[in-house]
This record gives sequence, C-alpha cells and structure tokens, in this order.
Amino acid sequence: MKLLIFGNPLDNRDVLTTFFKSKLVVVDETTDIEEALDLTRFYEYDAVVLRVTDTRPAEIELIRRLRLAGLRCPIMAVAHLLSEATRLRILEAGVDDLIVSAISHEEI
Repeated sequence: MKLLIFGNPLDNRDVLTTFFKSKLVVVDETTDIEEALDLTRFYEYDAVVLRVTDTRPAEIELIRRLRLAGLRCPIMAVAHLLSEATRLRILEAGVDDLIVSAISHEEI
C-alpha cells in the first residue's frame, strides 16, 4: 500500500505517519500543494491522507484541485478539532472520509 500524507503533523509525536509505517505502508509526505499535485500525477497512491486544521485553508484547496485533476483514489482528512463550518467545507470539497479527534488506530 502507498499513501500520500499532506500537511504538518497534528502533534509532536506524529502518530499518523508512525502508525502507517509500522504497518509497512509506503508513505510519501509533503506540506506543499504543488508538490502534492505533482506526486499524484507521477505516482499511483492507494489513498491521500490530509492533516487538517481550522487555521490552514490549503487542505481544502488541495482537495478541490486533486478532484479537478481527476484523482480517483480515496481522500481522507484527519483532524483533532474542527469547526462545523470547516467540516462542511472539507466534505463539500470532495473528501471520502473525515475523522475528527481520532483516538484509536482502528478508526484510521
């Protein structure tokens, strides 16, 4: 399995990347929208995982641009806390799944 993870770690431990790598998942990471778009053009991913925050609208822009580019793999957004308005914008942008305050690896 190969994943693209976009965004800054949600905490100092970066449990998301550590968890996936412990399951022998190949993980590419970036915090740059243009690099993320390039990576999805050149490599085939099983899923794209976005670390989402209320204070950074880049994730919503990336979701829209990935869908406009024809990306068909699942896009999952993960966040600690989000306002209702941000959750709605993320879902409307085209994510397949949104996990807020994920507390277990099974949920991811």
